[in-house]
Amino acid sequence: MGLSNIFQQKIKIHRPKFWQVLFVISLPISILTITGFFGQISWVFEITSHFRVQYFFILIIFTIFFFLGKQKKLAFYSVVFALINLILIWPYWFTSKTPYIDKLGIKALLINLDITNFSHEKVSSLIVQSHSDIIILEEFDKKWKSKLGKTLEKFPYSVVSPWNNGWAIGLFSRLPLNKAKLGRLGKSPIPYVMAEFEWQEKSYTLLGAHLQDPMTEVRADVRNRQLSSLADIIKDLKKPIILLGDLNISLWSPYFQLFIKKTDLKEARLGWGLYPTWPTNFFPLQIPIDHGLVSKGVGVHSFSLGPDIGSDHFPIIIQFS
Repeated sequence: MGLSNIFQQKIKIHRPKFWQVLFVISLPISILTITGFFGQISWVFEITSHFRVQYFFILIIFTIFFFLGKQKKLAFYSVVFALINLILIWPYWFTSKTPYIDKLGIKALLINLDITNFSHEKVSSLIVQSHSDIIILEEFDKKWKSKLGKTLEKFPYSVVSPWNNGWAIGLFSRLPLNKAKLGRLGKSPIPYVMAEFEWQEKSYTLLGAHLQDPMTEVRADVRNRQLSSLADIIKDLKKPIILLGDLNISLWSPYFQLFIKKTDLKEARLGWGLYPTWPTNFFPLQIPIDHGLVSKGVGVHSFSLGPDIGSDHFPIIIQFS
C-alpha cells in the first residue's frame, strides 16, 4: 500500500460522521434554549429568550433527521430541548377560550405607525374597516397627525402627547373618556397615555405605552425600568384594566414574566395564538413584541393581527368586554 493510500485512509477514519456534524449544528440551539432563562443575568441572554418558536421548529427538524437515521440518543436529546420550548409556547395555542354568547364587545386597535412609513392610505383604510371603538397610535408625529386628520374625526374623544418625535402617542375613542392623562414612566421622557371609559355601565381603565427598544444594553436597561414603573402604576389602578402597546419585549423574556407576576395581568393572546408582530419584512425572525394585556375582569372575545400597513410592526386588534 502506497503512502498516498495510507494518508487517504487516515483522513477517512477521522472524518466526522454526518450525525456528528448534525449534532454540532444543533448544539447552539440547545444552548440558546437554556440561556433564554437567564435573561436577568445578561442583556445578551435576554435576547436569546425571544425566539422560542424558532428554536422549537429547528430542533424538531433535527429530531426527525435523527429518528430517520436511527440515532436514538441524538433524537432523544433534540426532542427534550424541543419540548422545553414547546412548553413555553403551548399555552398561547391551546389554552381554552371563554365562550361568549353575547358577541358584543369593545374593539380596540393598536398601531405602531412607524415614522418612516408613508403608507398613509393603508393606515386610514384599516382604521375605517376595523370599526374599532378605541385606537392607540404609536410614533404619531406631525406627519401622521396631518395625514390621518379626517379619518380620526370619527373619534370625538382623544388625548395626544405633545411630543412631535418618534415616541409620540395618541389615544382616540368613540366612547367618552374620563380622567384622561399623559405621563412618563420613571425618568424616561417617553410618554404613556391613560384614560377611563364606561361601557354597559362598567368602568374600564385603558393604558397605551410604547417602551424603549432594547437594541443595546443601555436601552434594554431603560426598557426594564419603564416596565417596572408601568407595573407600579397598574398596581394602583382600579380594575378592570386593558394595556395596549409596543412593549419591545417578547412573551418569554424573564422581565416580561416578572411584569405579568407584578401586575396580575393576562396576555390577551392566550388561547388565540402567538401572532408575531415584528419585523413584518422577515418572517423567519418574527416575534410577538406588541401586546394586549388585560386584568382578570376582562374577557377577550377575539385577538387578531391587522394587515401589513407599511410599518415594521403588524397592528393588533382585540375585542373584549
